Amino acid sequence: MYQKGGRWFFAGIISVLRGSCYPPVQPAIYVRVSHFVDSFILNIIKQHKGSQQGGTNGLCARDENRKKCVREFFSSYNRSIDDEISEKN
Repeated sequence: MYQKGGRWFFAGIISVLRGSCYPPVQPAIYVRVSHFVDSFILNIIKQHKGSQQGGTNGLCARDENRKKCVREFFSSYNRSIDDEISEKN
């Protein structure tokens, strides 16, 4: 989850088995988050609004920190790390 241009974007939730954030060679569980938006996710966003600006914890990460995380830890696997929303929106 990250904020860009005043809008929140939710990239997804994964759960992995062995301590690392996302080792692509190990199994992972992907969670359908639509069921949790109102009951859980929005409450967390409200609690953290304005805190940890520019942090890299994933909750309040700025776009440049999100991209840095992808580049450094996942090597981006030759995929775009830009979101689908244009800068004008």
